[in-house]
Amino acid sequence: MSFFDSVFQSIYLAKFHLPMQPTLYLSLFFALLIMGLLIGWSCSKKVLVPVAIIKHPAFCLSVVFLGGTLLRFYGISFGLPHNYHPDEVPKINAITGMIGRGDFNPNYFLHPSFLLYATYFTDHIVKFFAPDMELRTSLFLAGRIVSAIAGSLSILLLALIGKELYSYSVGVMSAMLLAFFPLHVTCSRYMKEDSLLCFWLLLCVYIMLVSVRTRRPLLLLVAGFVAGLSASTKYSGILTAGVLGVAPFLASRSLRAPDKKFIWAAILGLCIVPIGFVIGTPYSILNSKKFLTDMGYERKHMLRGHTQAITAWSQYWMYHFSRSILPGMATPTGLISIIALGVLAWRRRLEDLFIVGMVVVFYLPAEWVKAKPAPQPERYIFPCLPFLALAIAETVHFIKGSGKEKLGLLLAAIAITFPIVRSLLLAYDIRPDTREQTVAWFLKNVPQGTPLYIDWQPYAPYFAPESFDVNEIGRGAFSKRISLDSLASSRQKYLIISSLFYDRYFGDPRGDKNTRVRIRKLLNRYPVVAEFTAPAGTNGFHNPRLTVIE
Repeated sequence: MSFFDSVFQSIYLAKFHLPMQPTLYLSLFFALLIMGLLIGWSCSKKVLVPVAIIKHPAFCLSVVFLGGTLLRFYGISFGLPHNYHPDEVPKINAITGMIGRGDFNPNYFLHPSFLLYATYFTDHIVKFFAPDMELRTSLFLAGRIVSAIAGSLSILLLALIGKELYSYSVGVMSAMLLAFFPLHVTCSRYMKEDSLLCFWLLLCVYIMLVSVRTRRPLLLLVAGFVAGLSASTKYSGILTAGVLGVAPFLASRSLRAPDKKFIWAAILGLCIVPIGFVIGTPYSILNSKKFLTDMGYERKHMLRGHTQAITAWSQYWMYHFSRSILPGMATPTGLISIIALGVLAWRRRLEDLFIVGMVVVFYLPAEWVKAKPAPQPERYIFPCLPFLALAIAETVHFIKGSGKEKLGLLLAAIAITFPIVRSLLLAYDIRPDTREQTVAWFLKNVPQGTPLYIDWQPYAPYFAPESFDVNEIGRGAFSKRISLDSLASSRQKYLIISSLFYDRYFGDPRGDKNTRVRIRKLLNRYPVVAEFTAPAGTNGFHNPRLTVIE
């Protein structure tokens, strides 16, 4: 973990302490934004000279794409045949249900179905190369491969988008940033909807920009279909449809007089969106009762919160700035991205306003919903990442072109270096996971058959049934079972607690106070005999900090 990341992580998610106050993040955010406005004002007074920070864009893009792809596929089988990411399990259950029944009805609509079908068909390829692999293991791997491919292709798409909006050099630099953003790399290894949603979003944007450049408004019908596929990947993907509404303004180069041909094409494209959604999630029609029930449940879940409700206003709309943007991009790069938004807001070019608008459109709903479930709430701002990368890349070129060459190059070096270092360190730590290290320690130091507690299996080590007498506390009983009286009356010799589980009580703004107090009493009363951490820290569902208490 870099020095800056260590400092900021210690501030907002210190071990067994409460997070940094949102007012401080709000002040930091506006300070950075004002700084960006001042830089934009200062540089706009200069004679702008077209510059290209990336001298050999085609070659650089090839290297970046290869490096980004390797990072996303490295360690993609982590945890298997066990599962270290509990959100993947319902999807695997839905697919195995389809296979068992011999139909394509997932009977599961808490999320749309496109990822399920993509995983189902990718599994045939996995089975071709590994015919003896157990079905559930191959499905986990296939789903993660879908995400890794989508994440890798997003790198290329962002380069093309940057080229359409600004220049090839801007496109390649933004692709370089996205390729190594820690959050984008990590989520591209999971069988979750975020990477695939981001791919469809970028594809929709690219088709829209090509439509404007080539003066072919009917291409917006294709963009509308892609927006439907985005919604069929994740319900929030319906926001992708808003991209079509930008085309008339870009085509006319005016906010006051949008191009009428593109207006009608955008309307027709919006009519195509439901077709794309139904093709990606056909049983939303064929099994409409279950679809409406699950979708209604998910809507209530997002509005009422996960383990606890975290409202936007209670955090001054800064929850995801502090917990998602900064660690998800590497802290210095995240800070620069806010400055870059200020610069673009000052310039007010149509392309600039489009980028700022896309960040706002996908950031505000993530803040507004009360569900911000630990341990990885940062994935909710995932679609903001490519546009923040574009903002940084264009700002660096703008500053350099205004005569402040050294400042531009310094910002570029900082923005690029920190994500690369952070992502490489996180990748290095993937194997062995701290859960595997804990198992090895127990096998070496503790007699087999010893009774022990774990907090919740998906976040805890997996022990072979014959090795130890493992008892799972479970999420619902955790607070009660870790009380000193309860532990004293139990026959357990050891307790293993995972940061993926207990950090929500210390890091979340509304973490349960009683549980927090009981954990502190527990640590004061009983000795910690071993603790397992990764050098670069916990990231997503990788490498929880595991504390062994005797």
